[in-house]
Amino acid sequence: QKFVKSIGDGASTSIVVAHGLGTFDVMIQFYDNENGETIQTGVSRQSPDDILVTFTSAPAPDQIRVMVYAMA
Repeated sequence: QKFVKSIGDGASTSIVVAHGLGTFDVMIQFYDNENGETIQTGVSRQSPDDILVTFTSAPAPDQIRVMVYAMA
């Protein structure tokens, strides 16, 4: 199972992503939609269905693509 979504609103440095996969056992990866480069950023598992993503500066609207893969 997987979940994919573009995130960013130009103002928020913390974004909750509701992936709905029902497990803490997820692999998470980010890339910049503008240039395809992999992004390293802060992420924590908030619940089996949500992650919290933190950035040092707010990404532009839909600038970052988040991919969440269930491992269990």
